[in-house]
Amino acid sequence: MDHLDLAPWLLVIPARFDSSRLPYKMKQDLCGKPLIIRVYENLRDFFGDKLKILVATDAEELSEICTLHKVPFFLTSSSHKSGTDRCYEVARAHDRPYILNVQGDEPFLNPKDLVGILQASNKLEEGQILTLAYRSHSEEDFHKLSVVKLIPKGKEALTFARADPQGNPLDFYHHLGVYAYHKETLKKFCSLAESPLEQQLRLEQMRALENGLTVSFVEAKTGSFGIDTEEDLIRARNLFPLRKREESL
Repeated sequence: MDHLDLAPWLLVIPARFDSSRLPYKMKQDLCGKPLIIRVYENLRDFFGDKLKILVATDAEELSEICTLHKVPFFLTSSSHKSGTDRCYEVARAHDRPYILNVQGDEPFLNPKDLVGILQASNKLEEGQILTLAYRSHSEEDFHKLSVVKLIPKGKEALTFARADPQGNPLDFYHHLGVYAYHKETLKKFCSLAESPLEQQLRLEQMRALENGLTVSFVEAKTGSFGIDTEEDLIRARNLFPLRKREESL
């Protein structure tokens, strides 16, 4: 990581307070600390002060939680419909040409995989979005609608799906909630109206594909999962101590 120039980058963690499937999920307890704090600390512990990291939220309660845990945050407008819109507001306020968007419900994301996406982004062009996907062999995750599947065409995403009945349940790409873009690409994306498939599937990335933007992906070496449901939260609470134990070995 030492050879990477992180000065042009801003890492934003968009955090919406409420969620229809898991109410108040960002402040849900994950082994002693709120979920959003666990996500931030996972990234901070790896990158240290080499990368500027901010939580982006419109919720006073989340900003108070961040203040309590000494986590830098940016209080955004409450009118945003998506985390990407929230990221762009933060990007406009900072003089950084590149933005890394890490979803606020991904506490198990391996920061080393973010190094992979940062390395690949040295050729990042306007109109191109980079994301992460993990080659999964979990039949259980394949059938979960909360697990987003990336359908590849070479190293680009042909499309995304929640259900993929034509795929192989023992070999599919599990999409992870990470995006990297040039600020001008982020600006263009946020200027576009919500697309039909975005509304149907509740997947923002479909807006990019339906408007001719290129979504390329880097293959993550470590699996992860977002916390969208009570079941996910229970799974995370069981897994978190094991992951911490592994990291300390």
